[in-house]
Amino acid sequence: MSTREKELSSYSTQVFDESEQLKRLERILTKFEQGIIDEEVLAECPELAEVKTKNDKLHYRKKILARSLEEQLKAAPPQKPTEPKMSSGDAKTIAEPPSEEVLKRRDLITRNLQEVLGGDKLLQQLTAGKNIHVYWGTATTGRPHVGYLVPMRKIADFLQAGIKVTVLFADLHAFLDNMKSTWELLENRVKYYEASIKALLQSLDVPIEQLHFRMGSHYQLARPFTEDMFRLCTQVSQRDALKAGAEVVKQVESPLLSGLLYPLLQALDEQHLKVDGQFGGVDQRKIFILAEEQLPKLKLGKRWHLMNPMVPGLTGGKMSSSEADSKIDLLDAEEKVQRKIATAVCECGSEDNGVLSFYQFVLLPIIAPDEVKIGKKSFASFDSIKAAFEEGAVSGEELKETLTTFLNRLLKKVQDKCDTAEVKEALEKGYASVEERKVVLPSRPTVSLDDSSKHQLATLIDGVKVVGEGTEAIEAALATKRPLKVLISLAPKGRFHLGMVAPLLQVRKAIRAGIPIEATILISSLEAFLDSEKCPWNARECRSAYYAAVLEVLVDHLGMASAVNIHKDHHLPFYLSNDFALDLYKLASSVTRDESALLNTTSSALSCNLVPLVYALNAKYIEPDAILIGEDSSSTAELTVKLLNAIGVHAPTQLAVEVVPGMDENKMGCSSLDFLLDPFDTPKQTKTKINRSFCEPQNTGRNVALELARKIVFPIMDGNALAISRSPDNGGDVVCASHDDLVQEFAVGSNPAFPLHPSDLKPAIVDQINGLFDPIREKVADQAKLLAAAFPKLASMSSSSSLETSMRSLSVSSGSTGSLGDVPQLETNVYRIRSDQRCVYRSSVSIDKIIVKKGRKDERVQLTRAGGSDEFPDVLLIYEGATTMFSTHQVSLEEVEIPVETIVDFMAENKCNFEEDFKMFIRDASAIAIKIDTEGGMVDISSLVKKRRVDLILYIEEDQLIVDFLATLSKEHAPKDRYFAFRGGKLIDQEKVKDISFGHLRAAGISLGVNAVRDERGGMPAMAFNIDVTEATFFKAQPLTRTICEYYGGTPAQLKANYGDARLMKEIERYIGDIVVRYEHTDRVFTVSGFRFDKNNSNKGVETWPPNECKDETERKKYEGSAIVTEETKLKEGGIHTRYYPLDALHVLPNNKVPKEKQKGQKPKPMPPLHRYKAMHQARKDINIENTFDNDAMLRFGTQIDQEPIKVDHRRLDAPKIMGGAAMGLREIPVKTDVHNWNSSNYKFTKGAKIDELYFVFQTGKMNVNNVISQDKASEFVKLHVECCKQKGMAIVRHNFKAVKFLEELDKTVAEFANYRADERRKEGNENFRIFLILVGEKDPIWHDRLKLLEQTHAVQTQHLDSTSVLKVLNKPGPARLRDFTLLNIVMKTNVKAGGENVQIAPLIGNSLFPTSGANTPVSLIVGLDVAHPPPQTRHQVMRGFAVDPSCIGISSNCTTKNLQMFTGYEVFTESRKEAATDEIMTEVGRHLIFKFYEARFVVLRTNQGRLPDNVVYFRDGVDKGQYSRVKDEFGAMMQGMRDQLNLMTDLIGKKVNFEPREVVVLATKRHNIRAYELTANGGVANCKAGTVIDTGIVSPYYPEFFLYASHALIGTAKGVQCTILVDSSEEELRRYSADKLTDMEKFVHALAFGHQVCDSPTSLPEPLYNAHETAKRGSANSKTYRNSFEVRPLISHEELTRTLSNRDSELGKVKYNA
Repeated sequence: MSTREKELSSYSTQVFDESEQLKRLERILTKFEQGIIDEEVLAECPELAEVKTKNDKLHYRKKILARSLEEQLKAAPPQKPTEPKMSSGDAKTIAEPPSEEVLKRRDLITRNLQEVLGGDKLLQQLTAGKNIHVYWGTATTGRPHVGYLVPMRKIADFLQAGIKVTVLFADLHAFLDNMKSTWELLENRVKYYEASIKALLQSLDVPIEQLHFRMGSHYQLARPFTEDMFRLCTQVSQRDALKAGAEVVKQVESPLLSGLLYPLLQALDEQHLKVDGQFGGVDQRKIFILAEEQLPKLKLGKRWHLMNPMVPGLTGGKMSSSEADSKIDLLDAEEKVQRKIATAVCECGSEDNGVLSFYQFVLLPIIAPDEVKIGKKSFASFDSIKAAFEEGAVSGEELKETLTTFLNRLLKKVQDKCDTAEVKEALEKGYASVEERKVVLPSRPTVSLDDSSKHQLATLIDGVKVVGEGTEAIEAALATKRPLKVLISLAPKGRFHLGMVAPLLQVRKAIRAGIPIEATILISSLEAFLDSEKCPWNARECRSAYYAAVLEVLVDHLGMASAVNIHKDHHLPFYLSNDFALDLYKLASSVTRDESALLNTTSSALSCNLVPLVYALNAKYIEPDAILIGEDSSSTAELTVKLLNAIGVHAPTQLAVEVVPGMDENKMGCSSLDFLLDPFDTPKQTKTKINRSFCEPQNTGRNVALELARKIVFPIMDGNALAISRSPDNGGDVVCASHDDLVQEFAVGSNPAFPLHPSDLKPAIVDQINGLFDPIREKVADQAKLLAAAFPKLASMSSSSSLETSMRSLSVSSGSTGSLGDVPQLETNVYRIRSDQRCVYRSSVSIDKIIVKKGRKDERVQLTRAGGSDEFPDVLLIYEGATTMFSTHQVSLEEVEIPVETIVDFMAENKCNFEEDFKMFIRDASAIAIKIDTEGGMVDISSLVKKRRVDLILYIEEDQLIVDFLATLSKEHAPKDRYFAFRGGKLIDQEKVKDISFGHLRAAGISLGVNAVRDERGGMPAMAFNIDVTEATFFKAQPLTRTICEYYGGTPAQLKANYGDARLMKEIERYIGDIVVRYEHTDRVFTVSGFRFDKNNSNKGVETWPPNECKDETERKKYEGSAIVTEETKLKEGGIHTRYYPLDALHVLPNNKVPKEKQKGQKPKPMPPLHRYKAMHQARKDINIENTFDNDAMLRFGTQIDQEPIKVDHRRLDAPKIMGGAAMGLREIPVKTDVHNWNSSNYKFTKGAKIDELYFVFQTGKMNVNNVISQDKASEFVKLHVECCKQKGMAIVRHNFKAVKFLEELDKTVAEFANYRADERRKEGNENFRIFLILVGEKDPIWHDRLKLLEQTHAVQTQHLDSTSVLKVLNKPGPARLRDFTLLNIVMKTNVKAGGENVQIAPLIGNSLFPTSGANTPVSLIVGLDVAHPPPQTRHQVMRGFAVDPSCIGISSNCTTKNLQMFTGYEVFTESRKEAATDEIMTEVGRHLIFKFYEARFVVLRTNQGRLPDNVVYFRDGVDKGQYSRVKDEFGAMMQGMRDQLNLMTDLIGKKVNFEPREVVVLATKRHNIRAYELTANGGVANCKAGTVIDTGIVSPYYPEFFLYASHALIGTAKGVQCTILVDSSEEELRRYSADKLTDMEKFVHALAFGHQVCDSPTSLPEPLYNAHETAKRGSANSKTYRNSFEVRPLISHEELTRTLSNRDSELGKVKYNA
C-alpha cells in the first residue's frame, strides 16, 4: 500500500471513530431531551450522577418521614405508653421515623465514602433494628501493607456502629491467579492476613467481637454456589461481564474467560455469605451494579453497596503489593518507613498526592476528634490542612514528618501484636519462594497393535473423521484387549430427533463387528441449559427423563442394551463437585473469550462460552477412550484437547460423525420442529415431513432422502438390502444392496427408462424410519405428560414476555404517532375468526376406483374429488379433495368397497345429479373403495390464541393445520351448484361468466385466505379470514376445433385450408397443449400432448387410431381431412406410447384455465375501490359467511367469523425531499402532498450524462403505414430530442440517424457501432467514449427483444421508442414540443440509461439506513433480488424432453455508482422455475457486490477510500411464509461471500477487516389479498392515500411488519406492499423491535420508492426490488431470444449463459440500462 493510501486509510479510520463519538453524543443528547437518565448518561456526566444520588437519598428520606407522620396522625393517642412485645432477635415491624441514634449509626457507616448505592435500604434496615451484616473481600496474594489502613478505618466504623463484618479471603482467586500459589501456601497466607487485620483493628482500639473471617474456597467450590454461577452466566452477556470487570481485571483484546467470570463470582458472594451489603473500593462500582441488576433476576435479592474512594499510593499511583517502593509493609522497620515516605509524591495541586490522601482517609479519622500537629500548627480538619499546604503555610516535608511519626507509632502496635510464633511461621510458609506450577502432560505408552486390533481400529474410524489428538487413546485400549469405553454426549436442547441416532448406529456397527465396547450415553442437560437456556433450569430433570425414556427403548430395539449405559449428568457423582468446579475455573483461566465462543448462536450470554468447558470436563471425569460427536462440533473437539492438556490430562480420541440433514436440507436441529423427525410424531407426520423434503428426480445433490438412506437407513438394516416397491408400469420393484446402488438406481436406473422416482424412494425411507420409531411410540408410556413436563409452558411464557411487550409497544406507538383522532380508521377485507376451546379431528381419506380388466390384476385409480358423510350421520364433517377431512368427532373407517351399481341406484333414488367429472370417473369402474384413518391426529383450534410464542417460525405444523381447517371451513357453505373450487384458495362463480371471444370465458371469483395476525388487545397471535374478489379466464366448453377457430379468427374450412402453414401448425400445437379434452365416442378424458397434420396423406393419422376407439367405418370417413391430436404416455419398458384422435371429435372440458401466455384480447379492467368493496360484501353473502351464526358448519365446530372487518389505524408519511438541478447547485422540487407526484420539467438533471455518439435508427419494414416516419420527420425529431437533452444538462457530442428494414440490418448496425466504439477508444485513448442507439419503430416484441439481446451481447446502450409516441411529440405545436411530457419521459430514460442522474432524494434526518455518501454518515449497501420464471412446459414438451428455459435471477444494488441512491442490476441464470437462489450463487453475489462497492468508493471517487458499508439491507420478493428460512440462508450466504472477498482484499485494504455491519432483510411483496379502504364522509370508498402506512391490526404477530401505500393508484383498487422485517441484527432485536425503529424502517422503504428516476412519481415497490424485478424480466426475455435467434444451438450450462448474457462485469452493469 502506498504512503498516500495509508494516509487516506488512517484518515478514514479517524473519521469513523469521530463519527462513532458523534453518534454517542447525539444519542446522549436525545436521552437528555426525553428525560432518560441511564448509565450511559451518568458515565458522561459525573456531576449529574452525584446530584442524582443525593436526590434519590432526599426523595427516599422525604417519603419515609411523610409516611411515618401520616401514621402517627392517624393513630389514636395511647393511654399508656408500652413497648411492643418482641422476641429476641426480632426486627421491629412498625414503620417509624429514624431516630437520632439510627441517623448517627448511618452517618458513621457512610462517612468518608465516595458513593453509596442503596442507602435507603440501609436506613430502612437500621430503622427496623435489623442485625446488619456487611462483607469486604481481599485476595490473599501479596503481603498486607499500610494501604489496608484505608478499608480498615471504614471497617472500624462498621464495627463501632455495631454491625456484623465478615472479611472474605479470596484464596480461590489467588490460587487461580496465574497458577503461582499452592493450597498449603495460601492456607498460611490466610492465617497471616487474619492476624494482621486483627492487629490493625486492635491497634485502632476497635472491638472485634462482630468481626468474622471466611475463606472463599470453603463455599465457592460447593455445588449451590456453582449452580448459581451457571444460572447467572445465562443472564449476563459477554459485554456486560467485561464492562463490570473493567476497573479490576486487566483489559486485553481477547480476555481470559476467568476474567469475565470474576465479577459474577464476586456478586454471588453476597448471596452465599448471607450479607445485607458489600463494601469495597469505588473501582468495583460496576461489579456492584451488576449484582444489583442481575441477582434479583435469579430471586437472590438486592443488597446495598458502600464504596471507598481510591487512595493513591506513595508513588502517586495505586499502592501495589508487587512494587516495593509504592507500599509500606506492616512489618517494615522505622528507618524503612521514614525512607519510603521521604521519597513519596507530595506535590501541591496534584490529585495523586498520596501523603495528603493518608491524612484525609486514615490519620484524621483515627485521631478524631483530636487535632493533628504539623510543624508548629494544629489542624482539626483535612480542608484546613490542604489549604495550608496549598498556601505554603505547611511544607511537604512537615507533612511527611508528621505522617512518619504517626505510622511508626501505629505500626509498632501492630508489630507487637504479630510478634508470635504462629504468625511468624504463617508468614514464613505463606511467602516462601515456590517454583511456578507447570502442568506436565504424562507421556502416552507406546503400543503395538496386532492385525486383529488394526482391523478393529479401521472399523471404528470408517465413515467418521478423527478430530484432535489422533487415535492414540483407542489404540491403547485395543492393545490391552479390554472393552473400549465410548462416550456419546447428547444435550437435550429440544425435541429428541433422528439426528441423535447417527452416533448410536456407529457404535452398533462396531459391536456387530465384534469389538468389545462399553458405551455411555450422557444426557448433558447442563450443556443444554448453558446454550441460551434451551433447556430451562427447572426442566432439566424432566427433560433428561424424556430423553432417557426414548433412548432406553431405542437402545433395546437396536440390540445394544447390554453394551450401553444411559446416564443423566446431574446424577453422576462428579457432577458439580468441588473438584469439578475447581477444574472448571482452571480451564477458564487457560482459554480466552474468543477461543471459547464456538456455539453457532445469536445469543451473547456468557454461559455459551462455558459449554466447551463442561464438555471437556465430562470427558475428563468419565474417562472414555473415544467420544462420538457431530462433525459440526469439530472445533469444540479441537479446543477440548487444549483444555485437557492445560490441566495435565490427555484428551480421548474424538470421532466426528456426519450430521443428519433436516427436511430443509440444513442440519437436523432440535428447534426446527417442521424439519426434524421426532419419534413421537405419528407415522403420517413423519411421512409428511419427508415428503416435503428436497428430492428432485435424478438429482443426487443435496438430496435429503438419499442422505437419510446413507446415514440412517442402511446402517439400520445392518447389511441387508433395501427393497423398494414400484408398480409394473413404473419399472417394477427395485432392490439395492448398498447406498451406492441406490444412488445409481436414482440417478440413472438399472433400466434407464425407469430411474427410481422420488415418489417411490421416499415411501421406502419412510417405512424404515417409522420402523425405527414404532417401538418408541408403543413402549414409551404417557408421552403427553412426558413432553409437558420436559417442555413446561412457564418456561416459554417468561421468554415470550419481551415479544409481547414489544408488540404492545408497537401497537401503542403506532396509534399515538399516527394520523388518528380526526382521521377515521381504514376498513380492511380481513375478519377476525373466533374459536371455542374445542378440538377438531383430522383424518386422512383415500377414495379409489377399482377397474377390472380381463386377464390382468385389478387396477386402482385414485379419485381426486369426492365427499359425503352418510356413514356417520351424527358427526359433522367437512371434506374437500381426497386426502384430508376434518370432523367434530373422531372418525375411522376400514376400507370398504361399494359397487358402482349401488352408488348409481342411491343417487337415482335420492334424485341426485352426477357431477360430470365424477360421472366420467366411475364410468369404467366396478367398485369404489373408501378408507378413512385418524393418523392426522387432533387439532386444538383455540391453541393459537392461547399460546404466546416467541418462535419466529410462523408455520409450525399445528398452526398450519389450523389454517388448513379454517380455510376449508370457510368454503364449506358456498353453494355447490354455483361455485367450484380452484387452486390457490379461489372459488369460481359459474353464474358470473362472460364470453370475451377468442374461445375464452372470463369468470368472476372469490379469493379466500386464512392467516395469523396480531391481536391488538393482548398482543397474542389470532386467526383472521380475508376475502377478495378476483377473475379467471377459462377455455369454453365446446368442440376443440371451434376454440381454435375463434382464437385465430377463421372458420373450420379456412383452418383446414391453412393446415399446410408450418408456422400456424406450430402455433396451434403450442396453444392447445395441456388442454384437457374428452373424446366424444368413448368419453375418454385426456390431456392434449401434440398436434399433427399430414396434408399429402390426411387419412394416415385416422388409420392409426387405437383399434378399440372407433370401429365404425362411417364414423372414420366422417373425420377424413381432420387434423390429429395426440395423447402421449410413458411405457413401463421405456419410450412413449402415442394415441391419435381426430381434432373434430374432441371437446374441451369445463374449468380449463387459460395460462396467461395464451390469453388474448381485452385484459380485465381494473376494479374501482367502490365496486370492489361492494363485490366483496356481496361475495360474503353469496357463500353464506356474512352472518356465520346462521352457518351450521361453523356453529358445530365452535367457530365464528366476525361480521365487522378489522379496522386499523394508519399514518401518512411525508414524501422525502426531491432535489433537481439548477444553475447554482441543487434545488428542491415541490411534491404534491395528496399524490406524492412532482414536476421536474423546469429543472435540470442533477447529473447530465455525456454521449459521444447518439444514433437514431428508424424501422421502416413491415409497419403500419400510419406509423412510418418519413426522413424529414425523423430529422425533426432527432433535433428535438438532442435540444431537450442539452436543456436538461446532458452533453451530446455528435448525433445522426439511419433507416433499417430487416432484423439482420439491425444486427449489423449494432455490431458496427460496437466496433466503432472500440476504435474510438483506442484512437482517442478515452476509455469512457460512449455511444447510444435509439430504435424508433412499432411495438413489435420481436424487434424489441432482438434489440435488447444485441444491447447485452455488445454492451451498447439502447432505447426503444414507439413510433406513435414520436409522432405524438411531432404533432405538438412549436415550443410546446420541448415541454411535452412524452418527450421529457423519453429524455429522462436516455439520461439514466447513459449513466446520468435525473433527481436526488435528500437524506432522511436521523435515519441510519437511508443511503448517503457523506463522510460522517452511515453508508448502506442495498440489494434487491427477484426471480423471473419461464412459462411451464407443455405435456408434449416434457414427454419429448425439450430443453427447459432457465429462470433468471435479477440482482439490483447501489454498489457501482457514486450516488448510493442509484440502483443498477445484473442477471444470473439458474435452474428452471426454482425460486430460491442457491448458496453458491449468493456467495458469488456477495463477493461481487462488496468488491464493486469498495472499488466504487476507492477507484472512482477517490474519497472515503476503503469505506465499507455500515449497513447491508437485502430486499426480497416472490417468497411465501414457508420459505422464510431459505431467504435467511440466501442472505447468510451473501454475507459470507462478502466476508470471504474482504479476506482476499486484505492487501488492498491494508488491514484485516472485521466486517460486522447491521444486517437487515426485508420481504416486500404485493402477492397477497389484503386490502384497505378509506370510507369517505359522503358514503364513498376510496383508495388509501399515497404515503399511507399500516402497522397494526392486520400485521404478522411474529415479525415486525407493515403495509405501505407509497404511490397514488391511478386506476383500480390499490394494494399495499407488505413489508416483513425478517432479519435485523439478531432475533433478539426482532423480539424487542421498538416503535421508533419500525417507523424508521417505514420511512426508509417509503423513500426508496422515490428512486426510480425515469418518472416523476414513486413506484409501489421500493426501487431495489423494482429494479431487480425488471432486470430478471429482461434477462429471461434475452435468454428466450438468444435460444430462438439461431436454428441450431447446443444446450449450454447456466454458468455459460450467465457469462454470455449477464452484464455483471460489463459497463452496462454500471448504469441503469433497463430503465
